[in-house]
Amino acid sequence: MASLVYSHEWLISNFLKVEAQSVDSPSFKLGPHAWKLQLYPSQDKTHLSVYLRSVEPKAPRAVNFKFVLRNWQDPKDDFKSADASYTYTDACVAGYGFPSFIPREKLSIASGFLRPTSPTNGGALLLRIELEYNTLPAASSAAADGSSGGDGGGGVYPATVCDGAVSAGSGDIATDLLSLWKRPGPTSDLIIIATAPAGAAAAVAANPTAEVLGTGAGAAATIKPTTATAAADGGGSSCGPSNTGMRRFDVHRAIVAARCPYFATLFDSGMRDSSARELPLPDTDPAALEPLLHFMYGGGLTVTTRQQARSSLELADRLLLPKVAALLRTHLLSTVTVASVVQEVLWAADAAQTELLTGLLDFAAEAEADLPERDLQQLAAQQPALMAQLFTAARRAAKRSCT
Repeated sequence: MASLVYSHEWLISNFLKVEAQSVDSPSFKLGPHAWKLQLYPSQDKTHLSVYLRSVEPKAPRAVNFKFVLRNWQDPKDDFKSADASYTYTDACVAGYGFPSFIPREKLSIASGFLRPTSPTNGGALLLRIELEYNTLPAASSAAADGSSGGDGGGGVYPATVCDGAVSAGSGDIATDLLSLWKRPGPTSDLIIIATAPAGAAAAVAANPTAEVLGTGAGAAATIKPTTATAAADGGGSSCGPSNTGMRRFDVHRAIVAARCPYFATLFDSGMRDSSARELPLPDTDPAALEPLLHFMYGGGLTVTTRQQARSSLELADRLLLPKVAALLRTHLLSTVTVASVVQEVLWAADAAQTELLTGLLDFAAEAEADLPERDLQQLAAQQPALMAQLFTAARRAAKRSCT
């Protein structure tokens, strides 16, 4: 089995306006351990410095990692550090990384390493950590066969996004709750039965060795081969993926009610389903629901493909989870590429993702000259109004670049 590479992305939306000597990311989890990124905008006056810090000094952790700085104009020009190997121990206080990661003079909108998100901000910088443990954590083997992003877009999958308020740095509560979700035993008092939409279930039935990962509105289902390990650590699941696109999740009524307004409202409604032991959720992709439940328990979620991120975003809107939706929108927008942005625009329009659509159109406008001609023709044919919006946004971007 190939070694599993975890990744986490940190978006600094106003980099040029940062005045502090150093900036720390929110804590996040990669596999079983918690980490933090630390950035010094100009530690030696001429270079950007980046470090990886452990925030839970327990057993030694031997890791290999590298940093990747996103080039918004062309991901092929992403700036990558050398590979680093380090063993974090109880004695570790400072992080380990690169004091001269990239020259400050290269960090500009013109170079592509900063991206304007408004006429007045200081430029957005996206830093990614890619990490692998020298010994694969057993608890994370379920994701070992996750897709590396073959469904378009950018970034590395599995990708983890976290809620800064309920993160790995919040103590042991999130870890304990996640353990409760993965091994609920007799403590569970509710079974959520998620059944994929009819089209997705038919796709699975036609290919019984596959798992439907997403069925975004108007989009074909993405099929991912099912593995034994994927079902083994699904988290709170009393049965693995099935040929009918149905899955059962053992959960705790109090936790999902506290973390999700949809369930809280349902349980307070007095309707028949409000007190039932089993709660059916029809037209719900199980693979989209799983990371949302993970968030409710632990404050973070991991998506194994871009299509799963899309499906989870749509379901987060439906379940009234604005914080999750915001995290997923940020992830999708911060990892979009020039080659995929038009397809992302078409999906966002079809899925009524207005806020994400605005950001995607702005990105496309900045990169208009490099957009594939075939994709532009498709956009003009399918969404002429969006083509007009893109043209208007491109004119505004051109004016900004001239001033």
